[in-house]
Amino acid sequence: MLIPVRHTTFCAALVLAAGLAAGCASGSVKPPIGTPEPDKFLFERGNEALGKRRWLVAREYFRELIDTYPQTPYRADAKLGIGDTYLGEGSAESYVPRTRGRATRSTSSG
Repeated sequence: MLIPVRHTTFCAALVLAAGLAAGCASGSVKPPIGTPEPDKFLFERGNEALGKRRWLVAREYFRELIDTYPQTPYRADAKLGIGDTYLGEGSAESYVPRTRGRATRSTSSG
């Protein structure tokens, strides 16, 4: 069975548009090569995006900082920055407690 040319062209255009949208969703959150303090760079860019209410972009900068530089003194503030992005956008995630990376306390008595 042959697929009509019109249908194939439409699908190709749709795939191309989706790829462009995904690629342009946000710029790279990696610091430029040779940046003397890349952790500070990421933290400052995250705060700038936070100030502009660009929640997802700020979250990407803070997440990159946390994942790439675990020993940085900016780590704790970056985690708070991630929380601020969820609170700022008013998403449901901001009201769900996160336990990843933390020990949970058992309330059962035995």
